[in-house]
Amino acid sequence: MSGDRMAGPPPQTEDRDDPPLGGASERAAALAFLGANHVMALATQSPDGTPHLVSLLYVHDEFSLDWVSDPASHHSRHLQTEARCAVAVAPDTDAFQIIQGLQMKGRARRLEGPVETAAALGRLALRYDFLARLGSQPGALVEAWKKAALYRFTPERVVWIDNRQGFGYKRRFEP
Repeated sequence: MSGDRMAGPPPQTEDRDDPPLGGASERAAALAFLGANHVMALATQSPDGTPHLVSLLYVHDEFSLDWVSDPASHHSRHLQTEARCAVAVAPDTDAFQIIQGLQMKGRARRLEGPVETAAALGRLALRYDFLARLGSQPGALVEAWKKAALYRFTPERVVWIDNRQGFGYKRRFEP
C-alpha cells in the first residue's frame, strides 16, 4: 500500500465508547429517574475556560431541564457567552452496584417571552410546592426570586447509566 490510506469509513468524531441506543423501556426508566430526583449538577465554563459546577433544582420536560437562577450568578453569566454545557443527575450512594444517573451535554439559555416562561414556571410550581407559598417564605428568598430568571437546558447527547443492570451499563438516547 506504500503509504496510501486504507479505504474505509471516515474517523468518528463522537465518543469512542459511544453506548448503544436504549429501547423504549430504558428511555421510560431514565425519564422516571428524572422525575424521581430533584437536583442536577450543571457544568459551565467562564470565557477564560475555567470550569464551574453548580447544583440546582430542576423540572424536566422529556430530557430538557428548566431551572431558576439569578442572572448575575457565575453559571448564568457563563451561559450568556457560551451556551454549551453539561448536566449530571445522580442520587447519592456509597454502593457502586446501584449507581444510576444521567449524563447530558447540550446547550442552555435564558427563557424569554411570556409563553415559554409561564410554561416553565407552571411546571416548576407543580413540582415544588414552596413556590405556591412564596409570599410566606423568608424575605431573602422573596427578594432573590424577584431577581431570578428561568433557564432551559436542551440536550444534544443523553447517556443513561444503570449499574443495577451490570457494572458500567450505559445506554444513550436521542433527545
